[in-house]
This record gives sequence, structure tokens and C-alpha cells, in this order.
Amino acid sequence: MQPNAYSRPDDRELLRASLRQLSGRFRPAVLFAGLASGELLQLTDFLGTATSSLHQVVVVPGAGLGGRVFTQRRPFLVEDYIASEGITHEYDLAVRRERLTSMAAVPVVVQGVSRAVLYIASRDSAPLGESAVCEAMEAALEIAAELRVRDEMDRRVSIIDIARAEPALALDRSWLEHVREAHAGFRRQPRSPQPGDPPKPGTRSLD
Repeated sequence: MQPNAYSRPDDRELLRASLRQLSGRFRPAVLFAGLASGELLQLTDFLGTATSSLHQVVVVPGAGLGGRVFTQRRPFLVEDYIASEGITHEYDLAVRRERLTSMAAVPVVVQGVSRAVLYIASRDSAPLGESAVCEAMEAALEIAAELRVRDEMDRRVSIIDIARAEPALALDRSWLEHVREAHAGFRRQPRSPQPGDPPKPGTRSLD
């Protein structure tokens, strides 16, 4: 079987690019993010943390701020994480060690499924505002758009790989149409914008 030239990029790099972009707007905020791992959320990338207390955290559905956002697929902001009655408190120790106070989290949702969560947190006494949520939501939408493109590429690659491995399928007209669609999709598939790309002419920069 001939290998495909396509290899899916590391999805974590999308998170890293978004954190770098957000960091320039919310200094000295603490930013971190996690990718879905099955039904769990694994915190994977961090900017501005002072300890490693968050680095091995696995968030379960509904638990803490991230678990709530991951499950409900909606952003949420708490002015005081430790005192908040809107979330559960399984991760208070890690949050205390980082001396985090106000925190916002937004989901990255693709086809109705949470695939990642972005967090913005502050150590200041002044809580984060709605602008932080809006900026993070824009970043999450950009990530979701790129993940949709990558998922579709994976689907098309899978179709072509199966056709190469099972030549008998070439006699199946409906399957052959799937393969033709996949090849055509590769030819016309544009590169989608990614976090950190310069704006196209005529568009407004978010910086």
C-alpha cells in the first residue's frame, strides 16, 4: 500500500499558538489549555505558571471550572475561583498553589463535542472581565475551525487508504464515488487560517 503524503499536525500546537496570542493581550495573566482524552480533559500546555501544580491535572466531566465548561460546552467566568459556588472544588489545591483568583474557561467545540478547553486566570485582586471571555472564545472558534478541516482530511485519507488496501471495492460504484470525492477534496482543500497567522488583506487584526 502506498503511503499518503498527508500527516495530521500536532493538535497541541493549535493550543500553544492560541495561548501565545492571548498572552500578548492579557499580561500578566496565567494561561493554560487541555485537550480531550476520551471523556476526560488533560491539561497539556501552560504560560505564566509559577509551579507545576496544574501540569498533571486530569479534569473529569463536570468537575471544577474546566469540567463544567467541558460538559456544558459553554464558557464560564468566576470572579473568585476558591469562593465560587458555581463550580465544584476538586482542584482547589492546584489553584491555591498557583495563587489564582479570577478565572475564565471556554470550550473548543467541534460537531457538538468538546475537544479542548482554554483557560485565562489572574493573580490580581481585580477579576477578569467579559473581554477575556470574548477573546478566548474567538481563539476557540479558530481552533475548532482548524480541527474540523483536519478531521475531514483524516476522513478522506481513511477512504483512500481503504480503497488501496481493498482493490475489490473499486467495483463498487458507491464506494468509488467516495474515493473520487476524497481525491477531489484534496485538490481543492485550502489551508485554513490558524491562530497567530497574519490577517488577510481587508480583515481586522485581533491584536
